[in-house]
Amino acid sequence: MKNYQKKLLVGYTRDQMFNMISDIEAYENFVPFCNKLEIISRNDKKIKANIFIGFKPIVEKYLSTVELSAPEYIRTVGKSNSEIVDHLETLWIFSNGPINVKNSCITEFSISFCFKTFLFSISGSNF
Repeated sequence: MKNYQKKLLVGYTRDQMFNMISDIEAYENFVPFCNKLEIISRNDKKIKANIFIGFKPIVEKYLSTVELSAPEYIRTVGKSNSEIVDHLETLWIFSNGPINVKNSCITEFSISFCFKTFLFSISGSNF
């Protein structure tokens, strides 16, 4: 299992960061290996979606449950019956930046994941 954590002061407000990260429909534009996304259900507190990941022609899907608490945090948990994802969990925490730095927030990101396949394990080793 791989774990990664990062904490940064960024030049965006909590609301801006929350809105960007919670826009899961845009994930296929910038999340590595995300080829497609299908929303199953959505409300203000939770999103369930099938996320298709892989290298063409090998694509698998996993169910992602996204817990939303605006603008404090976003937590995702991936579950899979596939041969790719064994465990995938992310947490984004947004707190106010320093008073003297306008339009900023402190963003904490953590990810814990384990892939079942050798190919994806190699690609995940960059963390």
